[in-house]
Amino acid sequence: MHLLLLGGGHAHALALLDWCTRPPPGVTLTLISRDRVSPYSGMLPGLIAGLYCHDDIHIDLAKLAERAGARFIVDDILGIDATAQTVTTRKGQHAFDIASIDLGSVPERRHVAGVTTRDLAPKPLAPFLSQLGGIAASGTPLSLAIVGGGPAGFELALALSHRLSAQLTSLTLLTDAPDILMALPPRARRLAWCKLRERRIEVLTSVRVLSRDDQGLRLEDGRLCPANHVVWASGAAPALDLSTSGLALDAGGFVRVHPTLQSLTSERIFVSGDMASFDPPRPKAGVQAVRQAPILAQNIRNYVAGHPLLSHNPHGDMLVLLSNADGSAIGARSGLTLDGRLVWWLKDAIDRRFMARFA
Repeated sequence: MHLLLLGGGHAHALALLDWCTRPPPGVTLTLISRDRVSPYSGMLPGLIAGLYCHDDIHIDLAKLAERAGARFIVDDILGIDATAQTVTTRKGQHAFDIASIDLGSVPERRHVAGVTTRDLAPKPLAPFLSQLGGIAASGTPLSLAIVGGGPAGFELALALSHRLSAQLTSLTLLTDAPDILMALPPRARRLAWCKLRERRIEVLTSVRVLSRDDQGLRLEDGRLCPANHVVWASGAAPALDLSTSGLALDAGGFVRVHPTLQSLTSERIFVSGDMASFDPPRPKAGVQAVRQAPILAQNIRNYVAGHPLLSHNPHGDMLVLLSNADGSAIGARSGLTLDGRLVWWLKDAIDRRFMARFA
């Protein structure tokens, strides 16, 4: 039986780690990824701010696949045919008996008029880091706009402010929500506002971006947000267009799944991470993929063996740790909020312990 893993996201990386010691019985494994390494999203702001180096935050997928006895293919995935049980890549076509999709997401900007393809977006990471390196090396004055007032936008704003401080003439964080970090307690939001003000980062709330042009971002209320570079960290769109895949999708194009992580359309196709759409909806966040990983690993094992599958029922309350890019962090859980260097120490310890599992 051939199991095809599409993408090297957090859920697949952890599932492969599990299968290093307990592989699915009678299964041939193949992992296809566009990159040989996979970044751990929780440490990305630290990398941008210079608190980590490249190797600190990247999982070596080739090494991991070898440990798990999987064939590893570096290729771009172009499409999936659920009925024919095939996957088309840039270099060819691959048949599967079971497939698992963990391709992640990209920032949502389909509603924005104008050309945004030259802008920066942290997903996928490799081109983002390349663009950022070029901007930093140029030394030219920089007016920067970051679209997205969630954890990603907040952390990126602080990290980029730190990284590009010598070049920045302005940095603006925009969100269509009435406040930043809406899912966090009020005290956490107040602390975040203080950090942004300390770095002289302007924040525009309740604004909607209509278009992008050479001058910056045109807003629905008629204003212009000047910017010669824009970073998109808002919402989520599928990393792969699956509209012709034969899979049941939600309105955003994500794959609708059962609590077992199986597609509603095909029990042979598992979906995890940002590509999975649950009812009721769940946040698109790396921690969700990490929590889904043990269920995914066990359910694929159970499916192959003909055993009952488990349901993924995540806890509603999650520990949120946000880097301030200065050796401190904000932490929130169950209405309790803390900040300071001790919180950064906790975040750093958790992140490094996660990455140590792949060493």
